[in-house]
Amino acid sequence: MLPELKEKIFASAEANGRSMNAEIVSRLEQSFETDEFMIRQGASPDAPITGEMLDALEQQRNRYLEALDKYANVFGEMTPTQMHRMLELLELWNKGAFRST
Repeated sequence: MLPELKEKIFASAEANGRSMNAEIVSRLEQSFETDEFMIRQGASPDAPITGEMLDALEQQRNRYLEALDKYANVFGEMTPTQMHRMLELLELWNKGAFRST
């Protein structure tokens, strides 16, 4: 790994309160989530991002921020990774993924 990249990962990990390994894993997970988002939008993960996709990302971001505000007191101190996973579970809950048939 190039020293410059290692320094960036270290600084980001420190800012996010994670180990370097956890920071690398988080960033890899985010890249796969972005790929999956692109595929759901009907585009190749390597395709340029359109204004419509940016709008969809902004809407998703706003939903996450609203959920963070709403549930911050309920969940207390959580790592960003834990909060992200909790938001994913809330999104699945809202879609009815946990309802019995």
